[in-house]
Order: sequence, then structure tokens, then C-alpha cells
Amino acid sequence: MDKKRVVIYTLLFLATFAIATQGFTKTGFDGLVIPLIFTYAYFTIIFMIATAIKNNSIVDIGWGMGFVVGSWLTLFVTENPTILSYVIVGFITVWGLRLSIRLLRRNYGKPEDFRYAQWRKEWGDKVVIIAFFRVFMVQGIINFVVGSASYTVIKYNQFSFDSNHQYLVYIALLIAFVGLFFEVVGDEQLRQHIAKGSRTLLQSGLWSVTRHPNYFFSIMTSL
Repeated sequence: MDKKRVVIYTLLFLATFAIATQGFTKTGFDGLVIPLIFTYAYFTIIFMIATAIKNNSIVDIGWGMGFVVGSWLTLFVTENPTILSYVIVGFITVWGLRLSIRLLRRNYGKPEDFRYAQWRKEWGDKVVIIAFFRVFMVQGIINFVVGSASYTVIKYNQFSFDSNHQYLVYIALLIAFVGLFFEVVGDEQLRQHIAKGSRTLLQSGLWSVTRHPNYFFSIMTSL
């Protein structure tokens, strides 16, 4: 690995550690160090499996479950979780499991995705070490950074039914559940379209309103 990439990865790892420790101030259970460590461990395990079966594209299947792992670990190290903490963890669990199971069912028994297969050819005999950093650790970094917003709320929220801000929480949860519902609908419409064997562009249902409803509503659930 060249020196430039060593510097880049070092900075990325330090950045995630800074996020997990709130600027290097909370390095114990009072921060997000445990979810961070286990997120990296989780993607390392996927890397080991992928290397054994020579299929790096399984990292896509593990993406959603990465958030599930991170949210549950955050809950376990939270001293006084509120009802909102449990609701968020439950929602992430449903969302993450659905995504991973869907991709597993779609890709099970199929060869390595063409993108990863092309990288395998380009990287040659260095594919293992390069894939570890460029595919699995990068995904681990992004997974934690994206999930850290939710993990922070899970751990530090002070939600109370007596709070004047409770209605904002209800609105946010409503938006998230609506996003999840239509994400499922969009994926199912696409699945049915593909199952018909049609090679035409899907332009009915949600796909007539937005070109990528599964991505659009996935973003909506993250807001």
C-alpha cells in the first residue's frame, strides 16, 4: 500500500474515533467506542468470509446488519435508556434486517457482483489486502459515521412524555415509518417488474414519481 493511502486510512480511522469519543473526551463506556470497535470487527468477519468464498460482494448483504449491530451495542452500554432509545433500536433492527435479508435472497447462489469481480481482476495477487481496506474497512467507516447520529440519540436522549419537544419526536418517527413503508413498496414493485422478465424501464407505481424510490425513502428514514 502506498504512503498516500496509509495517511488517508489513518486519518479516516482517527476521524471515526474522534466521532465515537466526542473529540477524544469520552474513551470509555460513556462514549461510542464499543459500537465503533464492534462495527470494525463485524466488517472484518464479513471480510474473512468473503475471502474464504472469494466473493467480496457479500459486503452489500452485511451493510444493513451493520447498523443493527451498532444500535444494539449502543443500547447495551447505555446506562439509562429511554423509551425513545428502544424505539430507535427497534426501528433500525427492522430496517436493517429487511435490507440484508432482501439482498441475501436476491443474491444467494449467484456469482460475485461484476463490479467486485472487475476489481478482483485489477488488484490481482494483492486483492486480499486491498479489498480489506478499500471495500470492507471503508464500508465499516461509512457505516459507523452514518449510524453514529442514531447511536448518539440512543445513548444521550432525554426523551420524556412530559417534554414540550415530544411532538417533534412523534413527527420524526412518523416520517421514518412512512419512509420505510414506501421503501418496501418500491422494492416490491421493482421485484415484480423484474420477475415478469421485462427488460423495459419501470415507470409505474412509485417509479413513475421518482426514479429511485428505494433510495429516496431510505434517505427519508435516515432524516
